[in-house]
Amino acid sequence: MNLTPGAVSQQVRALEDRLAVQLFDRTSGRYELTPIGAQLLSRLTHCFDGMENAVREVIDHTEPNRLRLKLAPTFAARWLCTALGRILRAQPGHRP
Repeated sequence: MNLTPGAVSQQVRALEDRLAVQLFDRTSGRYELTPIGAQLLSRLTHCFDGMENAVREVIDHTEPNRLRLKLAPTFAARWLCTALGRILRAQPGHRP
């Protein structure tokens, strides 16, 4: 999201002011969710997951033959990129 920790902190405080609730306990020198913060996180996570699924369904409908992988960057860079070249070259009708 390209936000500094200070910018995130300001946004959290602004949200807490707008909602008139404390979302984080800051007394121990660490940020820990309060019970109301945990409840909000749970509900918002459910909403964001629903939005992600809806967008994925639209993309899958418009691009049914696209393969999507979630990989660790080091695995993708060190193994998959080289293996993918070999896999593609082994396919019938492959053009360089």
